[in-house]
Amino acid sequence: MCTFTWWPCAEGYGFFFNRDELDTRAAETPPVLGATRGIAHLAPHDGDGGGTWLGVNARGVSVVLLNDYTVAWRPPAPALSRGALVKAALGGRSPAEVGSIVADFDVGRAGAFRLVALGRAGDAHVFHWDGRRLDHASGDDVDQFFSSSSFSPTEVIAARRAAYDQLPTKSDEDVLRAFHWSHDPADGARSVLMRRPDAATRSVCEVSVGEREATLAYTPVVWEGETLASGRTGVFTLPLL
Repeated sequence: MCTFTWWPCAEGYGFFFNRDELDTRAAETPPVLGATRGIAHLAPHDGDGGGTWLGVNARGVSVVLLNDYTVAWRPPAPALSRGALVKAALGGRSPAEVGSIVADFDVGRAGAFRLVALGRAGDAHVFHWDGRRLDHASGDDVDQFFSSSSFSPTEVIAARRAAYDQLPTKSDEDVLRAFHWSHDPADGARSVLMRRPDAATRSVCEVSVGEREATLAYTPVVWEGETLASGRTGVFTLPLL
């Protein structure tokens, strides 16, 4: 239940990520500095599993993961945390090396997912596990829009995709920021910033990777009933190697 858009730029790349979650799950925590395989990274954390859904490391590599609810695959118990895969993948020095980490992960015990890895040269890779095979695409075959939903996934994703396709540009931060904060109270489940009786967008993250540093702006989404209230944005920076 998330929406992710990214764009390349002359200095590197940027992206937005909305994390949607069930109301029954524990609160998430803001980004903190960590390390995997000796490489520093910034990442927020899930309050239940302790994993993460996105992060950026000191090599300028970002990793994001979206669950894939369009397939019927369910892993055998006990399932492995997909959030743990993201933390492991943040040890990659390049998107290609992230692919090796994903390939070594026991995906047969994890739910279906799409994992996107971005490099500071604007290179992009996506790895899709559907319960039967792990597919890999790179370069121009990687879309700049991804979304997921546990509720009517095909319909919800199509609605969000249609809204994205209507944007006048796909590489302007202000345009994409407005897209990620767009909410229609009359159609909350399909909104990019979503709200339905049992789930809502928990946070919006904005990541920018340049030549010398990565910046992660984290904004918790605060709801007062069905009404959106403002959250306080925290901005975190990481020098790049």
